[in-house]
Amino acid sequence: MRRVLFDFHNAAAATTYWPSASGVQAAPGLTEFHTQLDLVGSGGVTYTVEWTGDDSSSTGAQLTADAWKDVTSSCRNLVTGGTRFAASWVDSTCVLDISHITSGRWRVKRVTSDATNDGRGSIMTGAAAHNGLVDVASSALPDDAATETTLAAIEGDTSNMSPAYYPTRGATGPAGGVCLTLPIAGTSSYNAPLVHDMDTGAGTAYGLGVSIRKAGAGGSSALFVTATDRGFVGITDGTNNMPTMDAAARAGYMQVTDGTTTAKVTAASTAAVATDPGQVVSLSPNSPIRSHCGTWTPATAAAPADSAVISAAACKVGRVMAVNTHATITYYLMIFDLAAVPADATAPRYPAIPLTPGQAVVLDFGGTAHANGLCWSDSTTVATKTIAATTPFQVSAEIV
Repeated sequence: MRRVLFDFHNAAAATTYWPSASGVQAAPGLTEFHTQLDLVGSGGVTYTVEWTGDDSSSTGAQLTADAWKDVTSSCRNLVTGGTRFAASWVDSTCVLDISHITSGRWRVKRVTSDATNDGRGSIMTGAAAHNGLVDVASSALPDDAATETTLAAIEGDTSNMSPAYYPTRGATGPAGGVCLTLPIAGTSSYNAPLVHDMDTGAGTAYGLGVSIRKAGAGGSSALFVTATDRGFVGITDGTNNMPTMDAAARAGYMQVTDGTTTAKVTAASTAAVATDPGQVVSLSPNSPIRSHCGTWTPATAAAPADSAVISAAACKVGRVMAVNTHATITYYLMIFDLAAVPADATAPRYPAIPLTPGQAVVLDFGGTAHANGLCWSDSTTVATKTIAATTPFQVSAEIV
């Protein structure tokens, strides 16, 4: 069972202990109980292992500083093949076998010389000759994360695992095996999961792709694919493949539906019948095609007049209806793109329309936009306005 003891980055200069200053109770009487410490440090980090035979208090409240002894030199370093006699470990990676500590209490002492450092520690415990594992209490992880340097050092430690199963960069595995390397933050070379093909020793790293293998000459293959040698994904119902719709020859089909009824599409030569499912459509208010559904102004017929304002703001003009009520004189109808009736001698927006006595006309402007407004006037002259002052015209307009 492996547990992380601590993981720090740029910790303040201090002396700290795991799990605490009172240490942890050793496993008494288990001579085959196996315990090892994995310690990594850089930037002025010193590790030592301390022990005391005074285990009279489960909390360690009765222990004093003098009771603790440095026993680092009695621990075998598994990284160097079991070397002993190191009084402490400074800025290095070590895997210490502390299985011989079977009584009393022990603790890990960590000294950081300044606030620029990285480190991590973990413990692996087990009892091969006894049922079950001995639980080892651990304190909560600190908030700061280990750096890439520290992670790389821990990742490279395979002393307690078979390299066939330990996922390290360039690890040597069994023939035909696969070794997964997880990404490490902050390194451009390993910013995505990698898979190592173990067919040739350490193998080659391939980016995790869609296809598992790609065909090669003579039956050989490369595991996964590269960015320039992509695999293919097809959408199918098991019988029919969906076209890619990237060219006319591979066109797809689309249906207009509300989830219940699907609109029917037929050839123009086929007459529609009442039972055909259809679509409900309407013209946009911005459509240039007039829908003859505007508002007539004024709402009711006004008394005959010489001029009037239909709209004092920008608008779209549909139809204009006018009648000359004078009994004997022909006058000209003038229409202006203005918010107010202009003075005499002003030219109209459109050519003047002559209306004989009793004549009525309907002019269709088809939704023509007026930027300023819509007004009209009678005139005795055709080129510019000369008001008649005889109130001959009744005029209504449709605003769309």
